[in-house]
Amino acid sequence: MKVSIIGCGKIGESLLKGLLNKGFKESDIFITTKTTTHLDKLLDKYKVMGSTKNIDALNFSDIVILSIKPQNLEEISKELTGKFDGKILISILAGISIINLKDYLKAKKVVRCMPNLPLEIGKGITVWTDSGLNEEEKKIVKEILSSIGEDVYVEKEEFIDIGTSLSGSGPAYVFLFLKSMSDAGVYLGLPREISEKLSEETVIGSVLLKRELKKTYGELIDMVSSPGGTTVEALLKLEEGGFKSTLMKAIIAAYKKSKDLRR
Repeated sequence: MKVSIIGCGKIGESLLKGLLNKGFKESDIFITTKTTTHLDKLLDKYKVMGSTKNIDALNFSDIVILSIKPQNLEEISKELTGKFDGKILISILAGISIINLKDYLKAKKVVRCMPNLPLEIGKGITVWTDSGLNEEEKKIVKEILSSIGEDVYVEKEEFIDIGTSLSGSGPAYVFLFLKSMSDAGVYLGLPREISEKLSEETVIGSVLLKRELKKTYGELIDMVSSPGGTTVEALLKLEEGGFKSTLMKAIIAAYKKSKDLRR
């Protein structure tokens, strides 16, 4: 299958690297950018084909990955509307619904997805759904999305908005949590480098332990918490500060904002 990436910015370039690492041939990938300067740099670096004209990408490919800013959709649609002819459209446009993608571009086979920041190192998680694809086409899309990390298919489009608030925005929550841990270590006297390493490896190890033991979060908390010990004292303070409820409310607020922005 020939794949094109319209709007090869940060996310687009991460997808490009992922596809090449996955085994896609350079001759089967086409990219577009707004400027020839940026395009030339990417073509020289990755040895794929490209153009500053989006219609060239559409004519080249079987699958079109739309990786532009949502506010540029109307402009793009003037060039591409009604020209998909059975091609698969994969949209990474935040807040743009499948109905509106079909309305703007007149595409019949549409995938809406939301990856997160770790895609830049091939460790992202992408939540996605589709309209109009058969099972074989879904397998192809899954192969593309898995080139930047894990992927999760959902039956309902509304789950994309929930996924956006959870995993799309999630790295920011994790980084804030890690910064808080690290800052506390520094406050108590640790050098910043040591405090950051202890915090980061604790999070990484905890996730790997959860996957290895296949226990619930509650069971794992109990494994760390000795009666009358330091951990339960810390957990009490987190409860008093509303840590869990505040985080849940933050994710719910992000979901509501995502719905408000959807069009």
